[in-house]
Amino acid sequence: MFIVLLGIVFYSVTLRGVPGNPKGSDIKNNLDQNTKPLELSPERGRYILTMSLAENMSLSLTPELADAAYPDTGYSEGKYYILFAPGVSLFALPFYLLGRSLNLAQVATFAVMPFFAIGSMIVLYKLSTNLLKFSNSAGLVSAITFGFASTAWSYATTLYQHHVTTFFILSAFYAVWKYKQNLKSSYLWAVYVWFAYALAILVDYPNAMLMAPVMIYFGLVSLKFKNLKNKFVFNFNPLIIVSSIIFLVITGLHLYSNYVHYGDWKRLSNSIVSVKTLQDKKVLSKAKIKSQEEFKKIESEKTAASFFRETNLPRGLSILLAGPDKGIFLFSPIFILAILGIWKALKKVTLEIGILLSLIIVNFLLYASFGDPWGGWAFGPRYLILSMSLFALFIPFWMDNKKYSVLKKTIYMILFSISSAISLVGALTTNAIPPKTEAIPLGTKYNFLRNFDFLLDNKSSSYVYNTFISNFVSLPTFYAICLGLLLIAACAIIYGVPYKRK
Repeated sequence: MFIVLLGIVFYSVTLRGVPGNPKGSDIKNNLDQNTKPLELSPERGRYILTMSLAENMSLSLTPELADAAYPDTGYSEGKYYILFAPGVSLFALPFYLLGRSLNLAQVATFAVMPFFAIGSMIVLYKLSTNLLKFSNSAGLVSAITFGFASTAWSYATTLYQHHVTTFFILSAFYAVWKYKQNLKSSYLWAVYVWFAYALAILVDYPNAMLMAPVMIYFGLVSLKFKNLKNKFVFNFNPLIIVSSIIFLVITGLHLYSNYVHYGDWKRLSNSIVSVKTLQDKKVLSKAKIKSQEEFKKIESEKTAASFFRETNLPRGLSILLAGPDKGIFLFSPIFILAILGIWKALKKVTLEIGILLSLIIVNFLLYASFGDPWGGWAFGPRYLILSMSLFALFIPFWMDNKKYSVLKKTIYMILFSISSAISLVGALTTNAIPPKTEAIPLGTKYNFLRNFDFLLDNKSSSYVYNTFISNFVSLPTFYAICLGLLLIAACAIIYGVPYKRK
C-alpha cells in the first residue's frame, strides 16, 4: 500500500497531458512540440493508433492521422499503419474511452502507464522479500530506486512500451519461481508465464528475445534430474506444454492480424515499409504506389532482424554505459551500488540470480547491437529500463551488512538524491533530448542539463502543474517541493525501518 500511495502521488503530479479530446488536426505543429504530451513519435504514434481504434475501429490510419504520426508510419496493402506493435495502444484503449467521456482523452490514455510502473514496483518488492529473502525495508529500497531514482520515471507518465515490457518480464519471472514451488496453484502460474510472454511480444517484438531467459528458466524448472544406479534419469512436467495453449491462441490471433493487414502472417508492423522511405525514393505519391516492382523490392529488403548488427556492439555499449548523452551511470549514478551488489551476489550464485543477471546481459547486448542505441531523442537510456529494475534488486546485496550500515545508508541517500533529482526534472519537463551527434550541429544541450533549462523557463509537461498549480507556484518551486517530499519518504524507509535480512 505504501508503494501504491507513492506511485499515485508522484506519477499523478508528473503525468503528461493537456485537457480535452485532441483530434488528428490538433496534433501536428501543436501537441508535438517540446514539453507537450505528444512531443516525440513513439508516444505520438501509439496514441494515434489508440485514437484510430476508438474512433474508426481500425488498425489502419486515415491520411490525416498518418500525417500526424509521421515519420513512424508505414504503408501496406494500400493503407497506412503505425510502425509499432499494437499492444500498448490496445491496453490504453479502455482508458481512452473513459477519458473521452470526461473530456480528458489524452490524459486518461497516458494514465495507463502508471498502472504498469506501480505493478513493476510491487513485483520488485515481492522478489526482494520473498525470493531473495531480504527485509521489507530492502524490498521498498528496490521499489523506490526503480520507480523514482531512475529515468524510468519519465516513461511512467507517457505512452511508451518500456514499463509494460518490464512488468510482464518481472511478473513472469516471479510466476516461474512460484511454479517451481510445486504448489496446488502451479498450473495457474504456468498459464500466466505463457500469457505474459504472448502479451510481451504483442507490446514490443524484441521482447521475444528479452524474455528468453525467463522462458529458459521455465523450461529448466520443469525438468527434474536424478542419478539412480549409475543411470541419469529425468522427469518432465507436462504442465509447461499444456499451459502453452494460451500463448498459441494469443499469438495465433496476432499472426492472423498480420496476415489480414500486411498480407503475410510473418510480416510484423515494424517491418512494413515506412512512408518516409517510399517518399524519399519517390515511389509513393498521394497514397498511391507509382511502381509496384520498386515497392516489392524495397519491401523484401526490410526485415525486423535487419535493425540489429553485432558490429554495433562496441559503440552501443559505450553509449549505454558511459555516453555523455545516454549513459546509465550518468543519469542514474545510484546504480553504481547495483554493480557492487552484483559483485557480492556472485559469491553465492543461485539459478534465480543467474537468470536475473542473464536478463540484464541480454538487454544490454540486444540494444547495443541496435542501429539506434540512443533510442532517438530520449531522456536517458530508455532501452535499459528493464535493466534498471533488475539493478534495483541488487542494491540490497550491497547494503546487507551490519558493518558500516549507517555509512552505507548515507551513501545510498546521497546517490538517491542526485538520481531522483535528475529523474524528476525529466518527468516534469521533456523527454526530447537529442543524442550528442545531433545536438552539436543544432547548438543545443544533449543531456539532463537541457531539462533544467526548461525547468528555469517554467515549461512543464505536467497536466496537474499546468492546469491547477502554475498560477500559484513557479515550476522550480514545485520541483523543489516534489523532490523534498520524495526524499523525506526515502529517508523514512532508509533510516526509520529496521534493516534485517530474513
